[in-house]
Amino acid sequence: MSTPPIGSMYMYDCVTPPLTDGSYRIDVNTDVTYDGGSPALDANSGYFDIEGPRFTLPATDVGGVYPPRNGHGGFDEFIPQIAISRRTLPWERRLSVDLSKFGTPKSRSNPLTPQPNPFPEAGEFAPTPWLALLLLAEGEYTLHQNVQLKSIMPADCYANLDVPDGIVCDSIEVEANLLQSILPSLDELSLLTHVRQVNVDDKELNAASSTGFYAIVTSNRLPSPNAKYRACLVSLEERTDLVKADPPPVAVPYFLGVVGNVILDQPNLVHDNPPEADNEHPFLGHAPVAEFNAKQGFNKAFDTTVITRSAILETVADRNVSDAIDVVVGPEFHFYIETKQLVLLHSWTFECTGTGTFRDYVQRINVSTLGTVEETGHPPVIDTGHIPIKIVDRAGEPEDVWYRGPLVPVPLTRDPLTYHSADQCRRVTPETGAEDISYAAAFECGRLLAAADPRLAQELMRWRRESYRQSVRLDSLLQIQAAIPLDQQLEIHKPVASVVAYNAAKGVITGVDQVADTYGLNAAGRAPGMNPSELQQAWGLASIDEATAILGGEPGAIGTVVSAPAQTVRNATTLAQVVGDTASLDRLQSARDLALNAVQQKLGI
Repeated sequence: MSTPPIGSMYMYDCVTPPLTDGSYRIDVNTDVTYDGGSPALDANSGYFDIEGPRFTLPATDVGGVYPPRNGHGGFDEFIPQIAISRRTLPWERRLSVDLSKFGTPKSRSNPLTPQPNPFPEAGEFAPTPWLALLLLAEGEYTLHQNVQLKSIMPADCYANLDVPDGIVCDSIEVEANLLQSILPSLDELSLLTHVRQVNVDDKELNAASSTGFYAIVTSNRLPSPNAKYRACLVSLEERTDLVKADPPPVAVPYFLGVVGNVILDQPNLVHDNPPEADNEHPFLGHAPVAEFNAKQGFNKAFDTTVITRSAILETVADRNVSDAIDVVVGPEFHFYIETKQLVLLHSWTFECTGTGTFRDYVQRINVSTLGTVEETGHPPVIDTGHIPIKIVDRAGEPEDVWYRGPLVPVPLTRDPLTYHSADQCRRVTPETGAEDISYAAAFECGRLLAAADPRLAQELMRWRRESYRQSVRLDSLLQIQAAIPLDQQLEIHKPVASVVAYNAAKGVITGVDQVADTYGLNAAGRAPGMNPSELQQAWGLASIDEATAILGGEPGAIGTVVSAPAQTVRNATTLAQVVGDTASLDRLQSARDLALNAVQQKLGI
């Protein structure tokens, strides 16, 4: 897959993992035999789990968010989005074990037919994402931390998760009517999630581990001006009670009614029979009062007057329940609004305040806080943006140097060199002979900012430890390669034990050539006291025969080369022949029993 050019990006509908999260079993078997007669090896099975982020999202997996965290600006024309560095995360889990529970979307003829997958090697169809990004204004939500997962969702939905009890997570609580109106539908989830591939060289700050792929989850709601918002990345896994097949065709109506001292909130369902209510658990009515066909039935059953939203519209201009309470109820009142909770994976806040373009920010800068210049043209600025300044060097002597900031009037070529200290950044301009300390000042500023960040110091220490560990590993691999002949080159990032073990075993199995001097007679013959010629020279004997006679006349004892003994050729014996030799097997069994009995008697078993 090619890398996009600088300034461009590639976009994909989805990137699915080869295996989704879950538990798996791997079966291994072989039909390898020896001479066609030996039985096949027994099959073996192994089990493993694939577990990705499910109920919380690590901060390291968040590549970026927009609008920025705690940002203030004109974001009312921008759709909030979050970039996840784990590109397959939105498709690593199934939205539900049974998609038919969501119903059949109008855009599909079959509810079980997902959208086509642009990556055939990952599967014919792309699953529906299980993540959604909700945008909630201040006052529309309640955050809960470390709550029991079981208390967040209905019992049937929780059972489908197939997780152990006791799991805690963060959650977001939203009014059911509002959530129904903004929650993406089944088809919208796929449209609001995609993958982007960018060029990692086109970033000023780029993590070394970045691949350039990011999963993007966008919201389906635009923020309004002059309001505070929280963007919430939530999990919709098994939330068949919330996710609908199709989005609501129109805005959900909102009406209020009173049954005794109980307020009725009627946006959800239509009932033919009047529902029941009590003071301890006030009922949320479900009848659309605007078209109140059952109005007489409600009045007769509960002896009350139903007040529609139009009756209080002049007093309550917005859909604000707390204001409506003062209009339709008295002091004795039990109020209840149905809410829903969702698993919260990540969230951030921002505020829409006016416009937020770079031009607008610059024009609103209060330049009076910067002071005024002494006179026009002072300090003098040359064409490259440099100004002359005075500094004091290490010896305490004043020095005239040049300096410029990052904002210059003309395009400049970036200095590509790598520096290890501020002094390496100092340059002497050939035109004036004075030093240019622009890069040195920038280096020192960055060094001080880095020193003030404790997390950066921890990451640098971790990087040093990891680099040292890899260096030690590389030295060990070089020593292994020098000591053991290997069929392939060892690589620092690949398993080593299997390669070394194979080559070591290969050397043992192959063995060495046949030893000619089995008993070491040749080596003994090279000893000075056993060599006839050296004995003749040392003792001044007349001939070699005299020296040989003194040594005893044995050729093997006086250095005579001994030839290799003849080797007995053995025929290849198959496993079937060994099994058929019952006499030998019986002797082996008897020897085994004797050895076991001896061990048992010695140990007192």
